[in-house]
Amino acid sequence: QDTVWVGAPLRAHRRCDEPMFSISNAVAYDGLMVFGTPPRSEFTHARRSVWLDIRSGHTDGKWVPAEGTSLQNTVTMLLDRGLAAEEIFVVSPFRQVANEARKILKTQIPADRVGTVHTTQGKESDVVIMILGTHPDASGSQLGH
Repeated sequence: QDTVWVGAPLRAHRRCDEPMFSISNAVAYDGLMVFGTPPRSEFTHARRSVWLDIRSGHTDGKWVPAEGTSLQNTVTMLLDRGLAAEEIFVVSPFRQVANEARKILKTQIPADRVGTVHTTQGKESDVVIMILGTHPDASGSQLGH
């Protein structure tokens, strides 16, 4: 009903669903984006996020092997339920984490479906699993999808 100016790049955002839209809008865009994602079918989008809290005292740099185990179990479950590997993206903010995830998923997901946030920017997928990794001094980590 109201007129909204959308002249700046990325102002009308049509890719993310909630809660990722609101998080990105608050953190990176100071609330300037306009939510423009069209409604999706029930199959394409379940309208939910799941966060798994993976606790581990062992890390190898930013890679948390316990996260890798949980990632592999999650991907196996999704594939066993009939989801095609090409419908999954595995994303991390860190190259080391993305490289390790690619290694453990090499028989399950094509290598180009696993990468950093930057390498997957602008792409879409029905299922996106974000594996966060951790700082070597951190006491815990999270796997989100």
